[in-house]
Amino acid sequence: MNPKRKVIPLSDITISEEFQNHYPATSKITKCYDRLLKNGKFDREITLDENNVLTDGYVPYLICRMVGVETVEAVTT
Repeated sequence: MNPKRKVIPLSDITISEEFQNHYPATSKITKCYDRLLKNGKFDREITLDENNVLTDGYVPYLICRMVGVETVEAVTT
């Protein structure tokens, strides 16, 4: 199955209770942010289900939110 990509407002992404209850360590966020600055992209993509619920890429999502990104390219499954 080929994943589809779409550009979506960050505000339209729903975060599951599971992700909300397990906030990643600051060191993990910092490491991901440093790789973004070095490589110009995230190592992991933001992945959504058909209802725009985040299924993977919580750390990149959080970084986008922290730096004020309004829209992101996401993979949908």
